[in-house]
Amino acid sequence: MQTKLDYKKQATKLRKRGWSYNEIRRKIPVAKSTLSLWLKYMELKPKYKKRLYTKMIVECLSKGASSQKERRDKKFWSELTGIPFQNFGKSFVKPVSSGYKKNNLYYGTMRIEVPKSVNIKHRIFGWVSGALKNIAPKVERPKPVNL
Repeated sequence: MQTKLDYKKQATKLRKRGWSYNEIRRKIPVAKSTLSLWLKYMELKPKYKKRLYTKMIVECLSKGASSQKERRDKKFWSELTGIPFQNFGKSFVKPVSSGYKKNNLYYGTMRIEVPKSVNIKHRIFGWVSGALKNIAPKVERPKPVNL
């Protein structure tokens, strides 16, 4: 079994070679905060800084692509329900787990938040059952190929 000192030496060597904290964490089982504490005063060579900067740019661009999908999904729900686009809040992406099929709801699900009230709850259930009768013909679309 390796000691923390061994891990620190190994982490220092990897960082000198330009490895990112996440890459080091895949190799050494320590928390990112521990790596930060150990490596915060290490100066990286310019070629390694450039590599890490490029990786960061690629990651930011990929996150931008997910915001495009979020806009498309909100537009879908806005048109389907008649609720103005501006009334939709922040989206939540459920982490992938093995307990459910992926992509079985192409446009996700919609959650409506309402203050606590039994009367409002019963009215909403009535609206939902009425809306389902009207929406069902619109929603019947071909399923994605992977299902």
